[in-house]
Amino acid sequence: MKKMRNFLPLIITVVAVFAFSMMLQSPVVEAAKMAQEAPSNHIFVDVTYNPNTMNYSVGGLTKDQLIQLGVPEIPADVWNMVANLNKLNLTIDQTGVNVVTDDVKLATIDWTKESRTWLYSMVNAYTNGVPMDEARAEEWLDKANIDVQVRRADTLSEPLVISLDTPVRVDISDAGEIKVEGFVTGQSLTPEMNSMLKTGNIKHAAVCWSEGAVATNVNGTTLPQITLFQDGLSVVDKAFGLQLPDLSLLFQSQVGADVVVGEGMHSDMQCGGN
Repeated sequence: MKKMRNFLPLIITVVAVFAFSMMLQSPVVEAAKMAQEAPSNHIFVDVTYNPNTMNYSVGGLTKDQLIQLGVPEIPADVWNMVANLNKLNLTIDQTGVNVVTDDVKLATIDWTKESRTWLYSMVNAYTNGVPMDEARAEEWLDKANIDVQVRRADTLSEPLVISLDTPVRVDISDAGEIKVEGFVTGQSLTPEMNSMLKTGNIKHAAVCWSEGAVATNVNGTTLPQITLFQDGLSVVDKAFGLQLPDLSLLFQSQVGADVVVGEGMHSDMQCGGN
């Protein structure tokens, strides 16, 4: 039980860092609660930039905060490309991709599951990694509701919106090297975290954060659900001077991670009870 208690913070950390690490770093994280019959993966990313000062923000994070997270700075040639644009919108859903510039339609790609095969072949042709898992990509695209907004402004970008029914798949090698959805991240677990996994003989873990409720499964065993309450965290924050950011909208978000350590198979779990 002691090992399991020590492992719970690790699982929550994996969700925070590898599912979408920016989510917990953002000053405010927002997720619209959508009435839906089928699972959906909704993401909204707002980007603001000023080509004159080369300053920018993404998802409510400033340029400096992004650099601290390891996000590379925007290269000069990109600034030259966007200097004459005021706004760009990219939307992706089950039926296609739409691109709008300065509120005028630029391009639309209408697709079906069959016609998307060209996309996968292009990705495989231009990457040197493991070939894309097409079946996995279809799981995401069949439920996709993605909106990326890039706009010229001096103001801080709007907070990240995230509500994912499909957990992010994370693979951790025996050496602690991390892959997310099959892509090499270049990141590794700390020796302490990697040692904790080995000591606990953790081979597979799945966890979902859903509006404060944390559902966890470790090595096929479902653990008791943990529910955090915003009001209670506020009391702790004030008592210990933690200076936590505004968490009100975080408690409307949903994100999960399906983690495999070493060799193993991912589960077919969904978050949100879908």
